[in-house]
Amino acid sequence: MPRIQEVNLTFQSIEVLANGKIAALLKRLMQNVARDCMNRPHDKNKRKVTLEFLFSPVPDTEDQNLCDHVDCEIECKSKLPTFRSATMQMRPHASGFIFNQDFPEDLNQQPLFSESEE
Repeated sequence: MPRIQEVNLTFQSIEVLANGKIAALLKRLMQNVARDCMNRPHDKNKRKVTLEFLFSPVPDTEDQNLCDHVDCEIECKSKLPTFRSATMQMRPHASGFIFNQDFPEDLNQQPLFSESEE
């Protein structure tokens, strides 16, 4: 009969948990944060990646004072700064909102060229 292979939980052993899905998710979140830093280098707000381990002890069925095992859940999440566009002027309308297609920042700005000049 094959022997059970027990492995200590370490950052290296996370690679094998959940068929590598946790390590892959962590890698993807890190890539997302790196991409956000490259795309918005002037946004000095901090980006965050969290790997959280949640442990729930399960008492022994015979002796409730002993721990039989621990149920473990792993959460992996990231927090990026909120993207906010420049302010655009819009006018409320019965169908929703309308804006200046040529100059979204100024509702009343006239177009540079008339339709006949285009």
